[in-house]
Amino acid sequence: MVIHNKDPQYTSLYQDFLEKISQKLKCNDSVLQALSQYYTLTGNTAKSLQIDRRILKLHPHDPAAHYNLACGLALKNKTNEACQALSKAIQLGYHDWQWIREDTDFDNIRHADAFRQLLPPSQH
Repeated sequence: MVIHNKDPQYTSLYQDFLEKISQKLKCNDSVLQALSQYYTLTGNTAKSLQIDRRILKLHPHDPAAHYNLACGLALKNKTNEACQALSKAIQLGYHDWQWIREDTDFDNIRHADAFRQLLPPSQH
């Protein structure tokens, strides 16, 4: 998701729109994912994590849900929790090693041994 119009009034309207839709469609994955991405892109990582946890409750075996949670936790510098979520994503089948290496959400924890141990030796 890219927010092309950075005007505060526009982003506030967009946030209100997504929040109202998510209240009406409580379990709609697309709406929840859009709202989580919006919060992340606007720097509200705490709210994004709340949404990511809701998605995870709906889809506990979805590797992407665990991956997204790991990203949010990494943005909050929660290294151990982020690595646990990423480990679960990998166990469930998330193996886009190149993206894991390049995803800037992990910049805060990339140096941690726990993070590096999750990658296959050829991906360090």
